[in-house]
Amino acid sequence: MMDYEYIKCRWDTLADDEPMLLFYEIDQSRNRLAVRVAEVFSGGKVRQVFGEGVGYDYGVTISTVEEINADPQFFAVKISRDEFEEAYGAALYSGDIDFHID
Repeated sequence: MMDYEYIKCRWDTLADDEPMLLFYEIDQSRNRLAVRVAEVFSGGKVRQVFGEGVGYDYGVTISTVEEINADPQFFAVKISRDEFEEAYGAALYSGDIDFHID
């Protein structure tokens, strides 16, 4: 049985060539391996990173939301599969890059 978690993560980076927003599809049954990732860059351009067994950062498993949020340069929330699919399938991201928990 597949046990997936979906995370949206803002990265407060100053580098123009780094993504500002990351969307993760995480297989929890496989040590939190990222199966698919959507990277959102300045201006909203989306790049899909995909493939069976692809771990974001080349083999590193994805931390929990709580662990990610312990680093002040990141802010992450759990999202629905539908929200992940919408971002992953887009050429341009139209959502809010500077999101917060209300």
